[in-house]
Amino acid sequence: MKENSTLNNPYERNVGLDIMRGAAFIMIFGGHALHLFTVMFPAIAILSHVLRNGIEVYFSLSGFLIGNIIFRLFNETEHSSSNLLHFYKRRWIRTLPLYYLGIIINLIAGVFITGNYHDFSWKFLFFLQSFSETGFWFYPVSYSLCIEEWFYLLFPLLLIPSCYLFKNKVKAVIILSLMYILAATCIRYHIFKNGDPHWDADMRKTLLCRIDASIYGIMMAALFNGYHHLFLKYRLQLLIIGVLMFLTAVFIHMRMYNSIINYVWYFNLVPLAFALCIPWFYSFSFRAAWLNRLFTWLSFISFAFYIIHLSPVMEVIVLFVPTNTWTSVITAFSLFTCVSLVLAHLLHVYFEKPMMNLVKR
Repeated sequence: MKENSTLNNPYERNVGLDIMRGAAFIMIFGGHALHLFTVMFPAIAILSHVLRNGIEVYFSLSGFLIGNIIFRLFNETEHSSSNLLHFYKRRWIRTLPLYYLGIIINLIAGVFITGNYHDFSWKFLFFLQSFSETGFWFYPVSYSLCIEEWFYLLFPLLLIPSCYLFKNKVKAVIILSLMYILAATCIRYHIFKNGDPHWDADMRKTLLCRIDASIYGIMMAALFNGYHHLFLKYRLQLLIIGVLMFLTAVFIHMRMYNSIINYVWYFNLVPLAFALCIPWFYSFSFRAAWLNRLFTWLSFISFAFYIIHLSPVMEVIVLFVPTNTWTSVITAFSLFTCVSLVLAHLLHVYFEKPMMNLVKR
């Protein structure tokens, strides 16, 4: 492994961030794939939970990347509505076509194969399906895209008045970010104290409780743009703090499951922990070029993989392949791996990439 001798422009593709996104891809893939082994090896469910935190890596990394774009748009001289509309146009052409294709694929699979289509509603069309509750059988992974899309919509809009109040853009971003964190923490605390919420369905996956999921990446973007020398100088120290913070959060989840720390503060600790790892990854690359290419490829296909890997691919596989023997488990795992990767690659090349080329034109 080695560090990049030169850093890429923050608004262009960065190998280290592709590696971080690829690592998140592997975590999520592993977290879901290990479900196939739980009948034969129940203890593996613990590792599955740890790996599913890969989605928090995506939240933090998305916040950092979007934060850098926002700093470019909200420059020192102007932050016109045309710039903001351009931002939304690029974002929605990047995500909406593939997301709606995913809905169509899941509806077809649900009606003709799995039966998981009865709780589909208009809310899925407007990213409202996980506003205050989840647990739906149709397209369950879509909860995370709801959290991201509403963040992308609201944060830049709220930043406009903040920039008028605070002429310093970095200060405006940090203050608005702290307000997001305070609001989300108070919401989680209120729900925990006044109800009997499910940790996963009500706290981890709902839009209402996770409005701050990407905000920690935004704060790292503020550090990058306002204090670039500190961003680079202390990257190793921040990485160590982030890893220790994540391990602490996992320990709390395992040993103090019903505590307020696990239900409220866990969702501050984990995305912050991964956000602190961003400076180190930003200046990192493998010495072996093929490893860089591998992780960049995983980064490219990650969104398409997200769209189809769990539903309908895994749903269809577990419907037809039992997982009560080691032979059948290995078969199901091999099918899940091959089919998911091949379909994700095809979707990226023949659907997602043409859409992105449309944006460039």
